Amino acid sequence: SGILWTRVAEYYDNTPLPFNNRANFYRDAKMYDAAMSDYNRAIQLKADHPTYNSRAKMFFEKNENEKALADYNIAIQKKPTAEYYVNRGAAYARLGRMDDAINDFNKGLQLDPNWKVGYLNRSIMYQSLGNYPAALADIDAYLRLDPFNAELWYEGARCTRAVNRPGDAIKYYNEAIRLKPNFGLAYLERGRTYQGLGNLAQANADLQKASSLGEKVEPVNPMEAK
Repeated sequence: SGILWTRVAEYYDNTPLPFNNRANFYRDAKMYDAAMSDYNRAIQLKADHPTYNSRAKMFFEKNENEKALADYNIAIQKKPTAEYYVNRGAAYARLGRMDDAINDFNKGLQLDPNWKVGYLNRSIMYQSLGNYPAALADIDAYLRLDPFNAELWYEGARCTRAVNRPGDAIKYYNEAIRLKPNFGLAYLERGRTYQGLGNLAQANADLQKASSLGEKVEPVNPMEAK
């Protein structure tokens, strides 16, 4: 991509497209100085909302969150989209502005209820605030849109256990393991859940599997499992 867009820029150096696309390539390659130069050139040619959003993503990756926030503000002023609100919400979260973050996630999901990253990010926020029922609702909403994310099934299990539904948590762990058969942490936590439910045979099997996958496993204590 870098070679392609460099070639395009040689012939079309007065349009932002090749500079913006090459900047995205440089950003993904973590060549941030080169990316910054191309983003600035693209904005000089046409200060359009996608470039501000893309440059903000680069600032976010570099933990330059105030700069990311400034660019997301401009992108939203130019065109308020679900993506831009959700992205700005993540920047607010990094800055510890939790209420602003949740407000932006809410706005993004109002604009596009199918923008799954909004549910993901908001679920993380709710977990950090200890609001596990709300976090679980967002995880379930995400999984309805993308049921193939093993890590989110695992997070769903954690939240389900947090709201004292260990039996239902097993279903989430099962799906996480089905999608990712070598998911050692899921075996470990499913084993602990089985232990709490008194199913020591299944607990032992899961904990042994977790150990074989490199997880540190404490021995099952039958007295604690009762």
